[in-house]
Amino acid sequence: MPDSMNVLLTGGTGFLGEYLLANLLERGHNVWAHYRNESRKLDTVRLLSSMGLPLSAGSLKWFKGDILEADEQWERWCSEYPGLEDVDTLLHSAARHYCGLCRQNN
Repeated sequence: MPDSMNVLLTGGTGFLGEYLLANLLERGHNVWAHYRNESRKLDTVRLLSSMGLPLSAGSLKWFKGDILEADEQWERWCSEYPGLEDVDTLLHSAARHYCGLCRQNN
């Protein structure tokens, strides 16, 4: 494994994503963390800060978008977030979730 990877982490503010993000930063990797919700991003930043992360300035960068539109939006994201196209590793932890009761089809 290389000393430092440039990682794109989808779902960086989710339950699993926060722990993956912390682990990647602790290991010295550079991470582009995808998020959808600004308040969840702030919660994640607070969590990381309580852990003393990120270890170096510039090792964590954020980008906002709907992962379901990645095929259509990738070029725009790369122009909007310089350096995003330079990632060499993808960790996909984004998931769609629904709240409320599920409807059953009978």
